[in-house]
Amino acid sequence: MEGLTAAEERVREAFDHGTRVEFGGDDSAGGKFWGPERTIRAKFLRNLLLGSSSSRAALRLAGARITGELDMRNAAIQCPVVLYGCYFAKAPNFYAAQTRQLAFTKSALPGLIATEIRTSGALQLSMCQISGTVRLVNADLGALALDGAVITVDGEAVQLNPARITSDLTAIGLQVSGEVRLDGLRVDGVLNLEKSTLHRPTGTALRAIGCRAAELRLAGAAAVEGEVDLRRAHFEAVDATPGVWPGAVRLDGFTYEALTPRLPADDRLKLLARDADGYVPHAYEQLAAAYARLGDDRSARDVRLAKQRRHRATLPGYAQVWGYAQDVTVGYGYRPMRAAAWLAALLLLGVAVFGLHQPPPIDAAKAPGYNPVFYPLDLLVPIVDFGQAKAFAPQGWYQWLSYGLVATGWLLATTMIAGVTRTINRS
Repeated sequence: MEGLTAAEERVREAFDHGTRVEFGGDDSAGGKFWGPERTIRAKFLRNLLLGSSSSRAALRLAGARITGELDMRNAAIQCPVVLYGCYFAKAPNFYAAQTRQLAFTKSALPGLIATEIRTSGALQLSMCQISGTVRLVNADLGALALDGAVITVDGEAVQLNPARITSDLTAIGLQVSGEVRLDGLRVDGVLNLEKSTLHRPTGTALRAIGCRAAELRLAGAAAVEGEVDLRRAHFEAVDATPGVWPGAVRLDGFTYEALTPRLPADDRLKLLARDADGYVPHAYEQLAAAYARLGDDRSARDVRLAKQRRHRATLPGYAQVWGYAQDVTVGYGYRPMRAAAWLAALLLLGVAVFGLHQPPPIDAAKAPGYNPVFYPLDLLVPIVDFGQAKAFAPQGWYQWLSYGLVATGWLLATTMIAGVTRTINRS
């Protein structure tokens, strides 16, 4: 290699032995004002990596300023590339490259082009300052680390739509001012966004349509400001509180096996109420199923009751009136004891009214002795027959009261039976 600078000579000498070259000094300026003593041409690095033949070779740089575009498109890189605290004048281009390990830890980059990259090890962007898009579409990575990275871009900040990661995607403390797009991403391990801040209040902050991972973590002080789109995504476990994403969500087709931390149903239902698509039945059934798997049947019933109430708001006026009647009287069948309370109250009303105003017998010769308790009970409970309702015929408004007791009795009794049957079938 002709015409190498002193800094490049140092790198070349260390490369074949895999030793690290450190350019000392204050890096607080992010490399913008570093002098020639720590400047490395991107073209030199490309030639170095493509000409590698030693099994011990490795590019390990710290505090270097990389000028020009590091163009490694379609390259087969045989050695590790570890860059720490480096400044890149242009976004590195690793389109369709193959490599073992690629690390830009604590470096400053105007973006990263790595569409269709293949790494057997990890791609590391931890603690990097990135002012452009990280493009990893159709990437196949051993692991991806974005811990502590800060990505400031208006628009798509991270593109992993789709991509495959055979281990974990860790982004603890990630800060993004743009959209994180994970559509179709497959992560065999954990998708960890703990303590991260995703900020895009006027658009979609996290889009993960069809994303799949063993676990999604959004615990700690994580905060997502903007829409979260998890349609058709699947995670075996989700660790997040509803307050993590205070904006709109899209949850149609979103599935999971377990939710942590364990919270009351009312806390989880607030999130479902913010779905940008309106009433999404699947989201309620999925949450109810999660509680049922825990053996928390009461919370599961609360979710299904909330589902009916949300559905009621989508119905025409006349159907809403009937829905309110079902809700007040029997809680859509999910509050069977409420039905029992209504039956008891109506029985007391019947006893009071028909105890003071005995209805005349239909056939005095054949009528049994009148009982002011069993007569209204006979009206209310359709599955038993004490012979009272058939033998006496109230007149006037008392007749209308008897009709009302019969109708409400049928509704309440069948609702109680349905609730008991539902409980037995779950046990």
